[in-house]
Amino acid sequence: MDFTLDAYLEGAYRRMQPRLAAERVFSGDMEQAQWREQMRAAFSRDILAVPAPVDPQPRQIEAPVDMGDYTRSRIAYKADEGLDTPAYVLMPKGWKAGDGAVVCCTGHGYGCRDIVGLNPDGSPKTGDAGYQKNFAIQVCRLGYLVIAPELAGFGDARLKENIGHDPREYACYRLSVACMMRGTTAAGLRVAQAQRAIDVLLGMGASPDRIGIMGISGGGMLTSYTALCEDRLACAVISGFANTHHDSILDDQHCLCMYTPGVLKLGELPDLLCAIAPLPMLWESATRDPLFPIDAARRARSQVARMYQTMGVTGSFQVDEFDGVHEISGRMAYSFLKQYLG
Repeated sequence: MDFTLDAYLEGAYRRMQPRLAAERVFSGDMEQAQWREQMRAAFSRDILAVPAPVDPQPRQIEAPVDMGDYTRSRIAYKADEGLDTPAYVLMPKGWKAGDGAVVCCTGHGYGCRDIVGLNPDGSPKTGDAGYQKNFAIQVCRLGYLVIAPELAGFGDARLKENIGHDPREYACYRLSVACMMRGTTAAGLRVAQAQRAIDVLLGMGASPDRIGIMGISGGGMLTSYTALCEDRLACAVISGFANTHHDSILDDQHCLCMYTPGVLKLGELPDLLCAIAPLPMLWESATRDPLFPIDAARRARSQVARMYQTMGVTGSFQVDEFDGVHEISGRMAYSFLKQYLG
């Protein structure tokens, strides 16, 4: 007799009847605007438990460094009661109030230093740029003001017990467990960090109509969830994340912060991504990504493309399917940002 749990878990998944699956729009059971409003509200409130907004009160903690065509400075801002978030700000030379800006969300690794061209100790990165390819610098060089927040659990924003150890030993597990025990989520906390980063950009003079967001892997999840919860974005670039829950994070053991309890009661990941429409959105999907398999990414893409088509904004959803592994592409992403942020 087979006592393994595989068949049980698969059967339980198949029996799920998500109450806000996108199929309700496609079948005519719900009007699209009503469905989207309910999905966004339920996801933000009931699943992520995103903290209420606070005044970010940004302050500079490191003087600007001249990087030639841009300056790099470091600030800290308040993301929730009792939670300060350090962040790097990259400002192109010649940037002025009313210009565009982008929130750049790091994936798992040693934190936001990785995407602004720094080693874990803050020294300049040389050699291999890693899977994130210093993408915050690339975005800045398009002419956009960039903020790269240190997400809770990464880099300097880890638990005290992790400080002094390898910065790649992120503190997501204990953070996620502590949030779950309070009925909240690490993902919701990070969405608040991204939302307050938008506040900071607006306070620096960024145009309210020209703010984008981009991230990979765990940062791609944050980009997706922020785009789902936030009305002030002009576009989103999601790299190395768009897929199905069934074939990605449920198919392997991922970091605990990638799991959002109860989300399947609302819908699968493509259902959530459908609710981002009509916001202009680009996915980067690598054909050899072992974490987010391409076949499932293509199925998710088909469903989301259908939603954009239903809304009459087909061109606002774009996909860069490229030959690669779990990594930033940039082949289409940077021109996409230029298209929608000017």
